[in-house]
Amino acid sequence: MKKYIFIIVCIALVVIGLFTVRFGSAEDSWICVDGQWAMHGKPNTAKPAFPCPVVAKKEVSSMKLYSAAFGENEFIPKIYSCDGAKRSPPLSISEVPPDTKTLALIMEDPDAPDNTFIHWTMWNIPPDSKELEEGVVPDGIMEGANSGGSTGYYPPCPPVSTHRYIFTLYALDSRIDLPASGSVSQLRTAMERHILAQTQLTGLYKR
Repeated sequence: MKKYIFIIVCIALVVIGLFTVRFGSAEDSWICVDGQWAMHGKPNTAKPAFPCPVVAKKEVSSMKLYSAAFGENEFIPKIYSCDGAKRSPPLSISEVPPDTKTLALIMEDPDAPDNTFIHWTMWNIPPDSKELEEGVVPDGIMEGANSGGSTGYYPPCPPVSTHRYIFTLYALDSRIDLPASGSVSQLRTAMERHILAQTQLTGLYKR
């Protein structure tokens, strides 16, 4: 009796296997193309009920951002702080992806007492830029609002302890259509789906 039960179970497993190979699952028979589901291979399967996932562009990690004034995780000189001349530090850019149409920069302090403090935003930086000179904003480059209530560079001025100041550079495949004094949230929204690469430089400051 056990022998017959074993044979029946084996036959059932073979039938289930053949059914699975023939029909598969809905997820296996559809592919995501430009944000929409497209049929792939098995015309009798139903389209998936869940949204088609959006695949982000592959980032190029070779782009670099650095400063002659300080190195990665080094202290930012006093001259660039609220205790000094309040000038923006010099920044150098290299290895920008070839398809870049423009660059954007966000400087922020994640250690601020309440929320992340935005110190500086810039966009429509020419892709062939190699240097952003100390205290200089070239013509044509747009600056946004900072968390201090002004436009442009707001120098490091932490109340207590050592704070991190993160400069993030973005390579974009499109120019940004934002007016001067635009917010960081507007900039980030405008950059969505246009980021080819990004890199960071982190400086420290303590009063």
